Amino acid sequence: MSEIENKIVRFEDTGITILTPEELASSVEYKTFNGRMPRNKPIEHHQLINDLMNLSSTHDPVLDPIYAHKSHAKQVMWSGAKDACPVKHFIFDRIITRIQFKNYGTNDVNFSIAVSYNESGIQVAYGLNVMICANMTIMGRSNIISTYGSEQTKVPFDQGMDTIRGWIANMEQETENLVCLMQNLKDYKLNREMVYFIFGAMLAEAVKQNTFNSLAPLSITQTSDFVRQFQKEDSAAKFLHEDFTAWDLINVGTAIMKPGKIDMRNHLLHNGEFVNFIKNHTINALTAG
Repeated sequence: MSEIENKIVRFEDTGITILTPEELASSVEYKTFNGRMPRNKPIEHHQLINDLMNLSSTHDPVLDPIYAHKSHAKQVMWSGAKDACPVKHFIFDRIITRIQFKNYGTNDVNFSIAVSYNESGIQVAYGLNVMICANMTIMGRSNIISTYGSEQTKVPFDQGMDTIRGWIANMEQETENLVCLMQNLKDYKLNREMVYFIFGAMLAEAVKQNTFNSLAPLSITQTSDFVRQFQKEDSAAKFLHEDFTAWDLINVGTAIMKPGKIDMRNHLLHNGEFVNFIKNHTINALTAG
């Protein structure tokens, strides 16, 4: 244990460090630092991850790397050099990770549960992991539980855990539903005019977020990154074959939703809002019409 506790924490240029479960468990606990656990996160981060792994143990869960951000990592009772602080003297206020279930899905995607633990509380969501690019795709807000946010959307921790147990118990059916939705998105072809209409609508939502403090699929900066990512040759060239789909567009967007590129505190909500936005402007719009 001493070797793990004394490991020096190194942050990448993006501000991210990657932790193992053992390293996270060796860091300073919230209760130790603050005296008690708040109602919206009555469990330590490493305990939450461990509980989710145990709840799903019969489905062969695989835990992804655990990401923590430098801006919300505090050094505690450490007087040495800042870049030589061991993990046992850090408290990590913002972490995010994912649990994959590789026996559920297709050759291209698998069922996954994402976990965000931060100073505001806890968020857990389920969706599809796209294996080739490791993108997480949350198919809307209804697939997310959050212990913080508006009174209309937040849930008590115990209620949220009951919901997660339901996801796990019904994993086979939930996976079938997600794969069916993915196929509908793959069947929806997009031309340039449609894509740029979606870009414009998304930018309008980002401006609205700045003005009215609402939650947009992406911020103004992220929307710009989304457009730039789309315009890269490997994405735009698909139009030459007229096979660019709503699912392709989602994967372009979720590619920029990686730790270090988007605010961890609302990472899962933005992902769900983003996918829901694309759905509403493609397959849902077709149904409504």
